[in-house]
Amino acid sequence: MGQNVVIATPSTLLALLRTVAYGWKQERLAAQAAEIWAMSKELHGRLSVFAGHFGRIGKQLDSAVNHYNKAVSSFDRRVMVTARRIEDAHMSSEKSWCRLSKSTHRRQRSRVGQP
Repeated sequence: MGQNVVIATPSTLLALLRTVAYGWKQERLAAQAAEIWAMSKELHGRLSVFAGHFGRIGKQLDSAVNHYNKAVSSFDRRVMVTARRIEDAHMSSEKSWCRLSKSTHRRQRSRVGQP
């Protein structure tokens, strides 16, 4: 026994081999769990960056819709008034600007999950 040799019967050897196999399996599972933990931390960081990008896109879309609505409103209030007066005075070209006003309308940005 001084040379780390264990005398075992077939049933004892089988039990010992199963114990060693179970230990190796647990070691593999622990390594996989550590790898999953590292990947989940990386995924969380990437999702945070992605959410930040989406937040900025949302703000920019709100701003674009707001500016679009202001432009349409200004066009209707300032430009189309004069264009209608010219058209009413029969001094317009063959193309009618008044039809353009009917095709422009206000937009609202809908949010996901909201009606």
